[in-house]
Amino acid sequence: LIGNGGFTMNKQLYKKAFNVALTSMLATGAVVAVAPQASAALNFKDVKETNTHYANIMNLAERGIIRGYEDGTFRPGVFIKRGNAAHIIAEILGLDTTNVTNPNFKDISTKNSNYGAIAALANAGIINGFEDGTYRANDNLTRGQMAKIIANAFKLTSNGEALPFTDIENSQYKENIAALFTNNVT
Repeated sequence: LIGNGGFTMNKQLYKKAFNVALTSMLATGAVVAVAPQASAALNFKDVKETNTHYANIMNLAERGIIRGYEDGTFRPGVFIKRGNAAHIIAEILGLDTTNVTNPNFKDISTKNSNYGAIAALANAGIINGFEDGTYRANDNLTRGQMAKIIANAFKLTSNGEALPFTDIENSQYKENIAALFTNNVT
């Protein structure tokens, strides 16, 4: 059993609950924290308690993994960028984002604000970018890409059960989506 924020649950249940929160967060968009923001991040003007993702947003904000915009909003309907997603995953996994080997993505300078996170994830084999040697940090993260990153990050696999999705048969992310489904993440 592991303790987490004053409650205790088994490691597998915690992992599943955390993955659900993470998936929800990535699906709804987020702004990545460079440094934890104190109480300001906990009062997003545009995230009400009735929001389906309220608990997940607040959990990650309280932990300093995400923060809102300077105007006090979170903008839950805004798409998340691939660079920001890399930062969130690297933070959650506790990866060293300073002592990294340059993965040499053509479009990611070592001065990019998400360079350390992107490099750490590439070094860990969680991401690999595109065939043209780019990472495309400013592109919106697709749900398929999100599935691949989460499945790789948490080493999730599928058990081969039938999937309820009708639009993934030819998707390059089918196995990753199946892994998330098997583990009750989606």
